[in-house]
Amino acid sequence: MATEALVTHTENRLAQLGADLDGLEYIQEEAIEPSHAHYLFHGAMMNLTSLWNSVGGVNSQRPANWLQQDGTQLFVSKVAQTFNVAQDYILKTKKGRRSGGTWAHWQIGLSYAQYLDPELQMWVNQVAKERFEEMADPAQVIRR
Repeated sequence: MATEALVTHTENRLAQLGADLDGLEYIQEEAIEPSHAHYLFHGAMMNLTSLWNSVGGVNSQRPANWLQQDGTQLFVSKVAQTFNVAQDYILKTKKGRRSGGTWAHWQIGLSYAQYLDPELQMWVNQVAKERFEEMADPAQVIRR
């Protein structure tokens, strides 16, 4: 999947999930049902393996490699702390050819997506900047 398609898909799916994500307290155990393993999103979880495959799957950028980095571990810890859950509740790896993959909370997934693709990182930064501008000046929403 090209970067543009991934960005569009991510933007649309986050918009669909927006209301649910704002008040998220717990992530359902059903988040990694095998029948949904081929989707990028399932509830508040993202499939990091599908994301990795969609951008070309460079071996050195596998989810397992990224998750071992100190900065990543710190971020995963912060997400878990924010939602008052154990890390294994927001980050799951399931072995298997058809239903396997690494699933993570969408915050972790977007962080991984930015790591994988500099264009996507720039897009996420732009969206964040626009949101900050809108918070400072609500009229910005109308002008966009």
